[in-house]
Amino acid sequence: MTDERDAGPQGGEPEPGTARRSNEPLILVLIGLGVAALLFAASALPVVLSRDDESTGEAAAATTTVATAATQPAATTVAEPVESTSTTTTSVAPTTTEALPAEDVPESIAVVSGGQIVLEGAVPDEASRAEIVELAVGIFGPDNVVDNYVIDERASDPSLGNIRVDDTVLFAPDSAQITPEFEPLLNQGLALLTIRPASTFVVIGHTDSLGGETYNQELSQARADAVVGWWVDRGIDPARLTAIGRGETEPIASNDTREGRERNRRIEVTIENLLVES
Repeated sequence: MTDERDAGPQGGEPEPGTARRSNEPLILVLIGLGVAALLFAASALPVVLSRDDESTGEAAAATTTVATAATQPAATTVAEPVESTSTTTTSVAPTTTEALPAEDVPESIAVVSGGQIVLEGAVPDEASRAEIVELAVGIFGPDNVVDNYVIDERASDPSLGNIRVDDTVLFAPDSAQITPEFEPLLNQGLALLTIRPASTFVVIGHTDSLGGETYNQELSQARADAVVGWWVDRGIDPARLTAIGRGETEPIASNDTREGRERNRRIEVTIENLLVES
């Protein structure tokens, strides 16, 4: 058998220290270049992602963390938090509530008839209802107040509501004299004017159709003036009272009968600003 040292000169494996030693530097260079390339790739990847982070905010920060975990040891996978240099301001538009249609809301009204007051229609809240009921009870008594109010927040301010007085002062033909039988009704009006000093009354006089139109206009005005004068004589400021004559133009019954003409010779009163504070 021939060993390696004898085979060298005859064209076999090269002797130790000759051709083998000449290849070792080349292998070391290649290994060094490979390691350098890997290190460069590992360091270059976060740099590229960091550039993306400047333009994409929180989404880029999340990507950077994943890439670093794939190329670095576990002890260095926690990325430093990215501080944002921009301030985001959120503008909240004011809430606007569109007004609900109020065409179907019944008007608030109080009607005095037969010695009772009937409260009808809608009021916006329970406090308004209670205030009006309490006021009515104080004037007419608890047994003479009929509360038919409904609560509807779309209802208008009841402070601007009116009271229609169907109970009326009637007059003899061709007369503006107030008879004693109607003074209790006028006393109710006096009580209301006294306890609600901001309220105002509109007094409207009427006649039947007998006589001339001009004469009836003057007579209706005299009847309204008589009622206003009755309250003024008892201490009510005349500025709170308005007297209007309508003549024969607004009958509520037929002028062809005695009973109808008697009903048309009347006074109507509308009470305004009932709940307005003085």
